[in-house]
Amino acid sequence: MLKLTNMALNLAMRELRLEPPARVLPKKGDPAKALKVMGAPAGMMPAMTKLVQEYASATDAGRRAALQKMYRLGGEIMKHAVIIAGLRARGITVPG
Repeated sequence: MLKLTNMALNLAMRELRLEPPARVLPKKGDPAKALKVMGAPAGMMPAMTKLVQEYASATDAGRRAALQKMYRLGGEIMKHAVIIAGLRARGITVPG
């Protein structure tokens, strides 16, 4: 319904020789939110967010180094997730 409304609005604006409104582009994702969705522990989020920012502003060699650090930290996150899943599977209540 919204798509039809927007199409009709754009046609009406063209007939009146007005320019349709500019398309709003979404902002780039928030690394902290993405990490939370992926299940990263809260204690590791600041370090991973810092690495994402470091990667974005680095040269090629700096990006390779940042990726290596991310892989290392990512391995720690996966180990943490596996441990938590194992505890929960055994009926142990684990926060977060």
